[in-house]
Amino acid sequence: MDVFDYINRKLRDTFAYFKSRTKAKYEGDRFEEWVVSNSNIQKNPKKPDGKSYWRLIEWRGDNYVSGWFALSNLAPDLILERISGKTDSFIAVECKYRNKKNFFLEPRQIENYEEYIAERKPKIEVLFYLFGFGWKNDSPEEVCLIPSTAIYEYNRGTGEIRFLNTLDKIEKEDKFKDSQVILDKSKGKYYIQYKKKQNDI
Repeated sequence: MDVFDYINRKLRDTFAYFKSRTKAKYEGDRFEEWVVSNSNIQKNPKKPDGKSYWRLIEWRGDNYVSGWFALSNLAPDLILERISGKTDSFIAVECKYRNKKNFFLEPRQIENYEEYIAERKPKIEVLFYLFGFGWKNDSPEEVCLIPSTAIYEYNRGTGEIRFLNTLDKIEKEDKFKDSQVILDKSKGKYYIQYKKKQNDI
């Protein structure tokens, strides 16, 4: 093999690698980074800082190449442990970034997340979907935090997912307006607050 063939092959491999890392993957990763830095999580999971509410137990990067991926890619993005108040309490957070407001969820993804949670109950209490829409000034333009139970009912025995509202109804009636996250430092709201009831968020 001559030098030209070697360089050509390396360039093709490099192009194929970056082609698989899409704009959507970049935007999703950027949103996850924003979520972690705005969720009152202690920076070093081994060193309590005395003021944080959560400890980050797992953060999945959804790595893949040419069709290969890890089983952990099918689980929710973040697993957080409460370190303030009730101990041994965990939640799961699935981050969904969209350029435009859209609450659509893939049924196969829901099944993956729900199976993951079911295998770890009662340890993981709640699964949250954290939607981010648009991007401006290094943060999403709008964020909605919604417990899974406000979106659908899942039957593990049959695998049936029953959506509580149609996508059309959610958007027309603004069904999740109460779940919008406002981080207003002037009013003392610095962090995303994860709570079980939709109207408590």
